[in-house]
Amino acid sequence: MRKHLQVLLGRERSRVYAIEGGSYVLGRGGDADLILASDIVSRRHASVVVGANDVRVTDLDSSNGTFINGARVLGEGVAVQGDILLVGDVALRVHGPTVPALSPVRPDSEPGTSFNLAGNLLEVPPSTLLRYLAVIKKTGELLLTSPPLQSRIAFTRGHIGEVFVDTRKTRDPVQALTAILRWKGAFEVAPPGATTSSLLLGLDSVLPPVGSASRPSMIPKPPRG
Repeated sequence: MRKHLQVLLGRERSRVYAIEGGSYVLGRGGDADLILASDIVSRRHASVVVGANDVRVTDLDSSNGTFINGARVLGEGVAVQGDILLVGDVALRVHGPTVPALSPVRPDSEPGTSFNLAGNLLEVPPSTLLRYLAVIKKTGELLLTSPPLQSRIAFTRGHIGEVFVDTRKTRDPVQALTAILRWKGAFEVAPPGATTSSLLLGLDSVLPPVGSASRPSMIPKPPRG
């Protein structure tokens, strides 16, 4: 069955790549099967093998990693319809034969800054957004709403500095972020605020690696409820 990869984040948002059967190399180089428009995607970044019911993903020793739903792929990872691959800073959702249209997203105000990027969490979920900002080594803030809740997450060069939920700073950012991963609402990326923090939290503690080479302790536990 033919599958498709639809670009959710990247210079070519809404572009769709058709894939069916066999193996494909994703990268920015001219010899890649699927050429991605990005300066931080490696020339031969990742490979995907298309099966009847899934897509098997392998990182090809890239500089900036390959991720499934925000979790780093170690060895071979498995993605199914609806999952999101992050190849460098290009996010692609796996679809079956049909591909829905994307809603408008406010574009970057300046190329490469991602300031004023805004959109829908149903299309680009929190796990992908958090990892995307980490990959591009963002310094700024991610503003999320999931009515009636609001959150502000501060980044310093891709590391999480502070997490606020309804204006209150959380004492346990990992627990707060784990809950935020389930939010469905809207997002906006904004310039840095006035506050600073000594906390620099890496995302692998919230989104543990997946794949054939990951240790059992790295496998994320299913959300409660």
